[in-house]
Amino acid sequence: MQVRSGNTADGPRTYTVEAGKSLSDTWSVDAQGRYDLSVYGPNGFMRAFKGAVSQPAKANLDAMVKNKTVLQERKEQVSSALQGADSKPKDPQAAYNAARVYARLGDADQALTWLNKALDLGYDQFDYLSLDPSLVNLKKDPRFLKLLEERRPAR
Repeated sequence: MQVRSGNTADGPRTYTVEAGKSLSDTWSVDAQGRYDLSVYGPNGFMRAFKGAVSQPAKANLDAMVKNKTVLQERKEQVSSALQGADSKPKDPQAAYNAARVYARLGDADQALTWLNKALDLGYDQFDYLSLDPSLVNLKKDPRFLKLLEERRPAR
């Protein structure tokens, strides 16, 4: 079957569905929350779906789209940091950058793992650890405080 949208740039999309099976997909609505879909199937089948989503439903849809975008951005940030660390496995700054990304995203376990790795590799800007705004999510974590205490270089 083929589905076409009459009011957005989506489609047309073509689907094949086995008898007795179901299909689900997501289509965009226009800025006013309206949808206009036409479904064409074999033997002259045609069904139109027109209407508008309610304001709460539109708000939910908008939030879902935003959340999906944020998740994709997070994946890209992590991927970029890990590629940097993988391409320079002995570089303490690359490991530190990965720690910073994970800390900003709220993943304390991974942030601390990468921070320990950076220190093991020779990261030497120890005083900056307590000042780095990217690590603010770690400042209340007892593991971070312990790391600062145990790994602080002798003066």
